[in-house]
Amino acid sequence: MNKPDPDQYATSSKGQSNFSGGGIAVVGSDFGCGKTVVTAAIAHILARSNAVRALKPILSGSRQKAEAEVSFISAISGSPRGYAFCFSERPARLTRSQWLSAVSAVHSSIDLTVVETFGAVGSPIFVEDSDGAVLVSDTADFVRRLSFPVLLVANHREDAPERLLSSAALAQNRGLDVLGLLTVETQSGEGQVLENRYSRQDVEQVFKTRSQAPYLGCIKYSPSINVQRVNQGNLIKMTESGVDLLALYKCMAEFGIDVAVAK
Repeated sequence: MNKPDPDQYATSSKGQSNFSGGGIAVVGSDFGCGKTVVTAAIAHILARSNAVRALKPILSGSRQKAEAEVSFISAISGSPRGYAFCFSERPARLTRSQWLSAVSAVHSSIDLTVVETFGAVGSPIFVEDSDGAVLVSDTADFVRRLSFPVLLVANHREDAPERLLSSAALAQNRGLDVLGLLTVETQSGEGQVLENRYSRQDVEQVFKTRSQAPYLGCIKYSPSINVQRVNQGNLIKMTESGVDLLALYKCMAEFGIDVAVAK
């Protein structure tokens, strides 16, 4: 039995969105690296002056955790939960209908879209066709299908440079455009070793030289931010103080995603 061709699910990148608003795909270096926090915060900030929609169409982990993540993104970004999402344990196993539904959910609006993707760049996604043939796909294939540039996220810890450089290299090798790189401190003191060994300038220089993508900063840990309790806390304040938003807007413009900036 012939397997589906991966390219039937893919299109080229470079900001050529299938709708006028364009979008960003938030992709991790691993599971649990802070993608949900980044998705919600960036969408909230962009929504101050733009029509923005944030969503997470493919969920994993426990249903309670997954539901909390969707609620967190919706509550902070102001985006309604009115879209179909797929739930799967890891590795993701979807029917072709679910795969296409996830893509369609992202492409169903003309608003600027911020989409949190499944796991890391190379996280496997098994897609079963109606005739039983199984395509071994992954998150990179999903993002290629969206034609969005990628915002890569890693835990703000000692191995963040290696993880982000590896993820950026894989993404670029798969034909994805890397918009920028971010870290998130998901636990108290997680980034202490990293910050003792690297200056901010060191990190920026490493990423710009090796990945051709800018390091945009870090969202530091705060005990008041809790995804599972859908508690925003001081997330927006921490994002504004830790992330170079002007650099983000500039990168978006370079990929043809023009946004209004709140004054």
